[in-house]
Parts: sequence; structure tokens; C-alpha cells
Amino acid sequence: MLLLLVNLTKGQVKLQWALL
Repeated sequence: MLLLLVNLTKGQVKLQWALL
């Protein structure tokens, strides 16, 4: 479950960079 949370966070970071 923790690994899934880490992947989700990384995905959000990539999304934010894409928006920038």
C-alpha cells in the first residue's frame, strides 16, 4: 500500500511538471 502511495505521489509530481 505504501509503494502505491509513492507511485501516486510521483504521478502527481509529473503531472504538475507537465502543467508547468
